[in-house]
Amino acid sequence: MFSIFKKRKPKSDIDDPGMVDISTNSTTHTSDTTLDLADLGNKDSGPCRPILTEYKKIKFGTQQRSFRSQWYNECDWLEYSVQRNAAFCFVCRTFGSENSGENIWIKSGFNNWQKFLVK
Repeated sequence: MFSIFKKRKPKSDIDDPGMVDISTNSTTHTSDTTLDLADLGNKDSGPCRPILTEYKKIKFGTQQRSFRSQWYNECDWLEYSVQRNAAFCFVCRTFGSENSGENIWIKSGFNNWQKFLVK
């Protein structure tokens, strides 16, 4: 069983990180609920924490911003979905109830990288 108190190595079974398509840009939060969360962790595997060479960028004003793998060191609860280009709260998503926490950290995912450390 996964423990948030143990440091875990990132999953190594992820397809070649160099092949991630970073060409598309998004200007809003991911809200398409038809996408599943299959690329995220579960109680047995722990949070999904892919370390990629480069993450998909999102334009904020005139700057391009993206997820940063350093945030894994600051937030033990953090996991990242390559499919959605969004961060999730593993603990909230796995152990919380439908009404606990902010929906964005549980279902839709957070990708406002400009405000990540504030949120």
